[in-house]
Amino acid sequence: MMIKKFRLLLFVFLLLCFFSAGCSNDVSTPDIPLPDLGVKVSEYNRRLHLFPLEGQKIFNNRQWMDIIVENLGEHNISFPIDYGVQIFLFLDNQWLKISDLVEYPLVNPNDLLTIPPSKGDLRRMGTVSIVPYYPGLKKRTPMRVFVIGSVYKDGKITDERVGTYMDAFLEP
Repeated sequence: MMIKKFRLLLFVFLLLCFFSAGCSNDVSTPDIPLPDLGVKVSEYNRRLHLFPLEGQKIFNNRQWMDIIVENLGEHNISFPIDYGVQIFLFLDNQWLKISDLVEYPLVNPNDLLTIPPSKGDLRRMGTVSIVPYYPGLKKRTPMRVFVIGSVYKDGKITDERVGTYMDAFLEP
């Protein structure tokens, strides 16, 4: 009796694995050049890393989304209050900038957020919230979220720009 239950459970497990593999949420985006956001292409995702707070990669149009910003580099990274966030959808074979409905407080443009190297410590990472919006979105579409900052070293912000992006999907 115990062997039959084990076989049944094994069968159900394998069946679930088979179907979940066919319904993957992996985001694969076309090999289209990145938009020019003032960061060298070779610098993207080298010193910064983005990941969704809740681990999901599929979001609804106008859905609040919290993203963790991790500094993988050796120096602090400074950001404007909105982390320099920019959101793009892949439509008609190109990256199209879309709206972020989050309203950030009006502050002095010289006020910056600074994130130290994380060294794997979640308390040393930043969080940015976005609400991507594209009117008339009809189907699940690849989305790329960028965060852009500047290296902060020797007590001042440098001209060295760094950035990262995260791929996800946006649904109607």
